[in-house]
Amino acid sequence: MLGSIGTIVTAILVFALMVAIHEFGHFGAAKLFKIRVNEFAIGMGPAIWKKRRGETLYSLRAIPMGGFCQMEGETEDSDDERSFNKAAWYKRFVVVIAGATLNIVLGFIIFLCIQASTNTLTTTTISDFTANTNLVNSSFQKGDRIISVGGSRVNIFEDLSFELSRVSENPVEVKAERNGEIITQIVTPSLQEVTYIYGEDEFIAISTINGVEDERQSVDAPDSDEYRALVGTTQTQSRYILGFVPEVQKQTFTGVIKNAFYLTLYNIKIVYVSLYELIRGAVPASQISGPIGIINVIGQASRINLEALFNLIALLTVNLGVMNLLPIPALDGCKLWIILAEAITHRKLKPEHEGIIQLAGFALLIALMLFATYNDIIRIFS
Repeated sequence: MLGSIGTIVTAILVFALMVAIHEFGHFGAAKLFKIRVNEFAIGMGPAIWKKRRGETLYSLRAIPMGGFCQMEGETEDSDDERSFNKAAWYKRFVVVIAGATLNIVLGFIIFLCIQASTNTLTTTTISDFTANTNLVNSSFQKGDRIISVGGSRVNIFEDLSFELSRVSENPVEVKAERNGEIITQIVTPSLQEVTYIYGEDEFIAISTINGVEDERQSVDAPDSDEYRALVGTTQTQSRYILGFVPEVQKQTFTGVIKNAFYLTLYNIKIVYVSLYELIRGAVPASQISGPIGIINVIGQASRINLEALFNLIALLTVNLGVMNLLPIPALDGCKLWIILAEAITHRKLKPEHEGIIQLAGFALLIALMLFATYNDIIRIFS
């Protein structure tokens, strides 16, 4: 179990890894196209270590947040034939997108390692039906593989859970595959509630489905300060389920690759859907989390086990890659659109104009980070 210092150190290493991979993507692509790289830095602020090797200065900086790959002619005109601004548009496009791409690839590799370490795989195939659920009397049968919920494709079990978390109690179209045939039916998800009772001598968990008790478990009360603080209280968690026991299969080589790929897509989907829900107001702005919140979550994951920690790292690095591709000034996504516009119109945006756009975007990102940090602090004290 990590203490607070260990959590901070772990968080710094996680941030450094994600930033280093991102900036190395830019760096590697620039070197591939023989674009001059003046400095490759991890961290921001004053340099605490630096070393020049060839034409590039490598440095570690005091503030363990962010980093940069400074290329000749990236922010101003340069007469150097190897400068970024003189490179062909497609080369610049590859250099800019390479950072986010490597972040997503890192997430895939981590998921690949996690999947390779497991012996079994939870699928979306129906092994049995859960009593008291609306799926019991449906047209689906054991052995059917759920492939779609609410019109959204289901590739892995995580997809199914995510889609059900969004449909709530409303009837939803469910599709399953049976011997090459597609079975379609409208199903109303079933409400599952789990009530946790924190007693002095025992901890009880009671599960009900559609109001009918499904399962009751009890264990001796653990001897810990965290548990003693909850004695005498009751908590209830609820979720909507389809109502089937998923088939568990033995993990295979192709299954490892396939599941890691779909887990990566799943995490990309989570980022975009979360942003959409935030924009339309379904998720309050108070849920936005900043560095302090991320450090807290890293600490929680590290106290569970290594698999939970690496799952979180994979999620964070995919998140960083996807967010960087958004068309927001100061992010790589905005640069990509500027490069594409140049390729279409054959006209370059003046460096000073691009600088103003990027500066405005940077100010917006700083304001957003301050707001997210404020949310983190409020959550800590509340």
